[in-house]
Amino acid sequence: MRVAHHPQDVRRIEQGAGEVLTDGTLMRRAARGVAEAVRDHLAREGRVLGLVGPGDNGGDALWCLAMLASGAPHRCTAVLVADRAHEAGLAAARRAGVEILEAGEWTVPPPAPGTSPWGPGDVVVDGIVGLSGRPGLTGVAAEVAGWLDGMRERSAAPHVVAVDLPSGADPGGRQATHRGQVVVADTTVAPTCCKPVHLLPATRAVCGEVRVVDIGLDTAGVTPAVREAAHQDLAGAYPLPTPADHKYTRGVLGVAAGSDVYPGAAVLSCSAALYTGVGMVRYLGPERATGQVLARCPEVVPGQGRVQAWLLGPGTSEDDSARRDEMRRLAQRSEPCVLDAGALSLAADRPAGADTVLTPHAGELAGLLGREREEVEADPLAAGAEAAERWGATVVVKGWATVVVPPPRDEDPVATVLAGGTPWMATAGTGDLLAGTIGALLALGVAGPSAACLGVALHQRAGVRASAGGPLRGLELARELSAAVAELHEQS
Repeated sequence: MRVAHHPQDVRRIEQGAGEVLTDGTLMRRAARGVAEAVRDHLAREGRVLGLVGPGDNGGDALWCLAMLASGAPHRCTAVLVADRAHEAGLAAARRAGVEILEAGEWTVPPPAPGTSPWGPGDVVVDGIVGLSGRPGLTGVAAEVAGWLDGMRERSAAPHVVAVDLPSGADPGGRQATHRGQVVVADTTVAPTCCKPVHLLPATRAVCGEVRVVDIGLDTAGVTPAVREAAHQDLAGAYPLPTPADHKYTRGVLGVAAGSDVYPGAAVLSCSAALYTGVGMVRYLGPERATGQVLARCPEVVPGQGRVQAWLLGPGTSEDDSARRDEMRRLAQRSEPCVLDAGALSLAADRPAGADTVLTPHAGELAGLLGREREEVEADPLAAGAEAAERWGATVVVKGWATVVVPPPRDEDPVATVLAGGTPWMATAGTGDLLAGTIGALLALGVAGPSAACLGVALHQRAGVRASAGGPLRGLELARELSAAVAELHEQS
């Protein structure tokens, strides 16, 4: 599990480091980590181009070039994109024989040593802007980013290693930037720890592989900004059955899902719950959907009865007033509850303090909050936090990187990002499967935030298994949930 800390917290820790900060020790440690990442992707006769800004990131890049130039016969060039540079780093680079191109002495693209242009086998070190930078590049820095993009599109790009973050990316991870306004990195070297830019959906794609480098600073006791969890990180959260268990102790999930128009949503939700390991599913729905559920899942029990948790809404519409009234009555009960699709707007009907999980996609959450979809997609953490605060619920903002925001009362206030799925999961019905998976975990006694994170992780892992690199169908994903649970058991 990776955690990311706010840039201002990291700077505060650095400022408290004392002499190792002022004498340049921390910078050289960071530069050594960058140099190691460069060596991993540098061909035998490859060259290194450093894009050097005026701040400490530029200093890291210069020290990195100095280490590479003095330790191996690689041709290293530093391109200064501003009229000043880190003095100690620049002096070290000159002593090591790094070619220095001063600002104003070169044009885009930067000249390459020898006759061949920069390309595969070479490495570009991005040290233009650091954690104090604003999103989006301008001027010559934007021209350089555009040059790199152009080579990438022609499959002729060098490997790009960013120092701390790709220049032009939002350090807080909340604002996306367009190509040409940000350097797209293949590898990002993060001294001390991850930052939000490395994990949040708006910016993580431009970071490439993120390597955390220990430079001797301690973040213990500092509350993270966000964390990232993967399937294997959550092995201990799943309640395994014991020989003393029976179907009622394993939990009963009540499902009000599906409609005459969308009966398949009920089949998918119930199937997911069963394959996740709940003891029993009770289904409440219209005749057509009930018939299809029982045909596919004969172990489902139709009708009301005692339950440990509810799943309301998949495949339903707010236009169906009779069904909506039924779901409102169920939402007003005290049992833990997942609200999805047509039941999302019933969040206000939940009893105060009741364990509630909302599972909207960006469009649905935008409608609930009165925002534009693009706003939610750009910053799902902020939108999820607003919804969690407004309704006292765990909010699962679905997307290619799903963000789970706990309710404000939760003892662990840190949001979690999960990005272990496959793009092949972008198909109808996968949201119904996720709702059924989380509902089953609530019925098994897992608290809302943990049930949401574990449910997303199981869902993503099952999607990868069902896809095997190609298209998938919903019921195939549902069947793979059992294997995803079994893998957790093996890891625990």
